[in-house]
Amino acid sequence: MGETKTACKQFVASYQQQTEYLRNELPINIYNQVVGTQHRPNKAALLVTIHGLMID
Repeated sequence: MGETKTACKQFVASYQQQTEYLRNELPINIYNQVVGTQHRPNKAALLVTIHGLMID
């Protein structure tokens, strides 16, 4: 990936904070247009990938 594990975890944490902010501030239909309806499964897959990197 070219980044440290810490940087990856920080990126994901920041992404989570920003998407939560948008979810709280925008109507749900606009939020889904901006973030997408597959946001949670994609975030979960990213976390699994990062966790896999941490095991290596």
